[in-house]
Amino acid sequence: MNGQPRDLFSSTALVLLGALALGALALGGCASSSVFDEVAVDPNSPAKAQIEAVLAKPGNYPSFADIPAPPTDLPAAESFRTEVESQTLAGQAVRADTAPETWQLDASEAFAERARADTGDIRAPTDAEIAESEAFAAAARARAKPPPSPK
Repeated sequence: MNGQPRDLFSSTALVLLGALALGALALGGCASSSVFDEVAVDPNSPAKAQIEAVLAKPGNYPSFADIPAPPTDLPAAESFRTEVESQTLAGQAVRADTAPETWQLDASEAFAERARADTGDIRAPTDAEIAESEAFAAAARARAKPPPSPK
């Protein structure tokens, strides 16, 4: 025989044994007494009398007759299909209209010329203007005094 022997403790067997053990525990928990059998009511509760009355006389279980009738004003399945198809087509149209290849960059020079005209006389500062700003900042630092220390 060339086959390998079955291992009782293989991963599949362990999973099955674990599932069986959990199932047995769950069934054992269902068979035991319910946690709701004995309900302790707070003696200081203002609703103590109402709670005890409800616990003394439990209500009836619902029957199949209590299930409400299905609504009659639902749209037909064909109208759902039509609506889904129209939304799908609208989504495809939006994707087609906004795809990356649907636009191109043209008239760049005209746009740049308009931007230059809108900005007016904005230019980079000259070396003299930079030196003037640095001198102003240095004079302000020289005049600055540290705040008084807290007492």
